[in-house]
Amino acid sequence: KIWSLIPKDGETAKNTMGQAISAEKLLAERIARYQYHGSLTTPPCTEGVLWLVLDEPIHLSSSQIGTFRNLFHANARPVQECNSRFILTSK
Repeated sequence: KIWSLIPKDGETAKNTMGQAISAEKLLAERIARYQYHGSLTTPPCTEGVLWLVLDEPIHLSSSQIGTFRNLFHANARPVQECNSRFILTSK
């Protein structure tokens, strides 16, 4: 349901579902297996971001990925080395 509410380029997002949208509830059954401190993936690449990597992937259709790419043209940078980052894992 929520994917159909993504605004088109130049539009303003509107919540027409009649209830608050909670990212926590969308991911409630998923487990964050890894976490590490890093930075945003696009300029200004601000540091201080806590990244959580889910245990299981979330599957999207080609159409959904296309919609996302049309809105967020450059949403990531190349994979970075770990450098001095600590990567925490949980089971």
